[in-house]
Amino acid sequence: MKSNDASMKRFFKIKKNELYGFETEFKNEHWWQSYPVSRGEYPFVIEIPNGVRAIKENAFAGLKSGANGKIMIVIGQGVEVLEKCAFSGCEIDKLVISDTVREINQDAFRLSKIGEIEVEKTNPFYKSVDGCLFDYEMSTLIRFS
Repeated sequence: MKSNDASMKRFFKIKKNELYGFETEFKNEHWWQSYPVSRGEYPFVIEIPNGVRAIKENAFAGLKSGANGKIMIVIGQGVEVLEKCAFSGCEIDKLVISDTVREINQDAFRLSKIGEIEVEKTNPFYKSVDGCLFDYEMSTLIRFS
């Protein structure tokens, strides 16, 4: 990733096992910046690190696939909660949800465009069919592609 690519420049902080995301770095605090790696057809893959338990409100708000290619976000092992507006206004190509995610706020994906959602088959709370996100019983469609 080029550092001047504004569509991908994000700063994150993990505080008490919760992930916060911002487009700018705050002074006097230690933040880490995402520099996604490539994986197959996705030039940018953001993997949520181990130890994160919740993705906080607006953590990925406004993240968009830019001219540099597709974005995939992998919500890794340990993440249990996707809070309200965690992915608000995002335009990403693929979201992978681990089997530890047990709670997704109904507005977690507000105004977002997600090309495909994949849920690990061992997740007891959610499932994906044809790139769409359902509760495990498939009685509620949570997000469609």
